[in-house]
Amino acid sequence: MANVPGNTAGSAPTQRIQTDSPNDVRASSAALDLNHASEHDIAEIDMIGKKLAHAIVEARGKSGGFDSWEDVRQVPGLDAMKIAELQRAARLGAAHS
Repeated sequence: MANVPGNTAGSAPTQRIQTDSPNDVRASSAALDLNHASEHDIAEIDMIGKKLAHAIVEARGKSGGFDSWEDVRQVPGLDAMKIAELQRAARLGAAHS
């Protein structure tokens, strides 16, 4: 797969790139980084909205960031469908320290 430039606004579908290893496929930098995105940008993700975005940002601030998707699952109000949507639309960059 080729690296396809994406919309940097954070609301575009995730673009995929293949790295040196044929089994190592990651989200490109076009994906929204849940550890650094604004509440407004998170709220734009399908099925999330303002209330859940606020809860995500609040939980992120209390914990210093999300180290794994398991950490994100602990946010009150996020069910399996919403977690799946977050995983589709976002990635977890390095957590804040």
